[in-house]
Amino acid sequence: MKTCSKCKTEKNEAEFSKKMRNKDGLDSRCKACWREYWQTDAYKERHRKYMKEYQQTDAYKEYQKSYQKAYKQTEAFKASQKAYKQTDASKASQKAYRLRKKAAASPGNAGQFSDTEK
Repeated sequence: MKTCSKCKTEKNEAEFSKKMRNKDGLDSRCKACWREYWQTDAYKERHRKYMKEYQQTDAYKEYQKSYQKAYKQTEAFKASQKAYKQTDASKASQKAYRLRKKAAASPGNAGQFSDTEK
């Protein structure tokens, strides 16, 4: 049995997460108190701010590049791409892209083409 530092109730050790740097190997707060904390606006704002700062680091950008490169070589990615290309949404998207490109190449548009238009 262990007492939660937040709710001050004595609970079974199975209701605490593992935390090896503590003497007893368990977190000081119970899982229920952590779940409650994760739902607060204070936590969400703190997490959002941290992630925004982290995503601007070079380490994160390098990680993303290497992860994407590795994922694109997997069979799961190749299968999902093949399945998507056979869907009606993909075919409609490709047709719209070709029409925009053709319209941009026509006289009077001066070759202005943007593939980001939708």
